[in-house]
Amino acid sequence: MSRAAGGGAPRFLFVLMVVATLLGAGSSAPASADPSAVTYTLPYLVPSAVPRPDLERAALDLVNRERVARGLRPLTAHAGLRAAARAHAMEMFAHGFFSHRSRDGRTADDRVRDQGLRARVLAENLAHARDVPTAHQALMASTGHRRNILFPEFRLAGLAVVDGDPHGVMVVQVFADAVRDHLRAGPAGLAVIAGPAIRPRTRAATGPGGWLVAVVPEARH
Repeated sequence: MSRAAGGGAPRFLFVLMVVATLLGAGSSAPASADPSAVTYTLPYLVPSAVPRPDLERAALDLVNRERVARGLRPLTAHAGLRAAARAHAMEMFAHGFFSHRSRDGRTADDRVRDQGLRARVLAENLAHARDVPTAHQALMASTGHRRNILFPEFRLAGLAVVDGDPHGVMVVQVFADAVRDHLRAGPAGLAVIAGPAIRPRTRAATGPGGWLVAVVPEARH
C-alpha cells in the first residue's frame, strides 16, 4: 500500500464487513464461506496509535444521521461494544494488519464475549482511511456495509476510531440488536454462524478523493 505524497497518509482505503447471527439450539441456516478469513498486511506498524473519543462521537453522529434520514431510530453508544472495537483497532495498527480476525483467530463475536457480553445479532464493519468522513463515505458506498449501518433491528453501536497519525485512522463499527451479560445469565445452546448468506467476493472501486476502495466482501440479507 503506497502513501500519499507529502502527507504520509495511506492512499488505499480498505473496508471489510462481517455479520454474525446467534441462533438457538436446533436452528439451521444455509452454509456460507467465512468472510473474516480475509487479511491484509499493512506496510507499517503504529504501536503508538491512540483512541479518539471525539472522532468516535463524530462517527456515531454520521451513522445516526443516515438512519434518521431514512426513518430509522438512532443507535445508542454501548461502552462494552466500543471497548471490543477499540481493542481490535489498536491491535491492527500495532501489528500491521487489517482483518476481522484477531491475530489469535478471534472473531468479532469472540471479542464481544471477551467483554462479558453476548448478542443475538452482531455485525462488524472495518475501515482504514485518512479520516472519519472518508471512511464513512466508503462504507455507505458499499451495499453490504450500508446494510449493516441501516439494519432496522440494530439498537446499539460500539464505534472505535483509533488515530495512527500519519497513517490515517482505523475505524471499527460493531452493531447489535441487544446485548446481555453472558457471564451471569447467557442462554444455553447458542451457536454462531456467518450469515445470512454471506458470499465472499472482492470488488475494487474508486472511492472519494480518488482512493482505491477494496470491499471484501458484500453481504446479502
